[in-house]
Amino acid sequence: MLKIEFNENIDILCEKFSNAVMEIIFKNQSLGLKTSVGLCGGKTPERFYKSLAAASNSDKALKIDWAGVYFFMGDERAVPLDSEESNYKNAVKNLCGGSKIPASSVAPIDFGHSSHAESAAAYEREILAKTRCGKFDLLILGIGSDGHTASLFERTLYGCAGTFISHYVPKLSAVRYTLTPSALGESKNIFALAAGNEKKSVLSRAMNNETAADEIPASMIFKNVKNRSVTLFTDIKVDKSR
Repeated sequence: MLKIEFNENIDILCEKFSNAVMEIIFKNQSLGLKTSVGLCGGKTPERFYKSLAAASNSDKALKIDWAGVYFFMGDERAVPLDSEESNYKNAVKNLCGGSKIPASSVAPIDFGHSSHAESAAAYEREILAKTRCGKFDLLILGIGSDGHTASLFERTLYGCAGTFISHYVPKLSAVRYTLTPSALGESKNIFALAAGNEKKSVLSRAMNNETAADEIPASMIFKNVKNRSVTLFTDIKVDKSR
């Protein structure tokens, strides 16, 4: 099922996002279950994470056991964890700064292995240990202006088996770590974040069923939505008839 949360006021949009995240956590907690959440990097999610951080201090969040929520990076750069380019560092800063969410709940990638592939494999094992067979309860995904999502870029989807990998992205001339298309497709709930009218064209293409995933990887978010729950949080006016 596809749900579109639209609001031109980004603060209201962020509040809706925070409430929706906590609703999933509440539901799992009421069933005695932990909650696994995949986080995206980039600039767009920063305000959404700050909103969730503030919401964690609200009265409605008092009953949440944040230690029972496991956060993983859905994509990462091959940089030290204290680098300003680290998605992990920025996630911890925006999500955990001044909030009830402990920084220890956000799992970093261990770059101490002998290769990028081994570091990715170790992180995959950690994900599999704290999710139900690699299926996230909630996966938060951004949509880049070039149509990428996680660290899945145009013409880079070949050989993406398993749950979490490292791969070389030619257009960036860099190694990136990322969840695979399979992991995206198996997540129970996806919250997609798209803000800024400069993304209107790529968002429209991503939501078109005819768009190839290898051309616009973000189109994977909107495929087979009858079998899972996808919520788009956006300040961009889109066709709600889809």
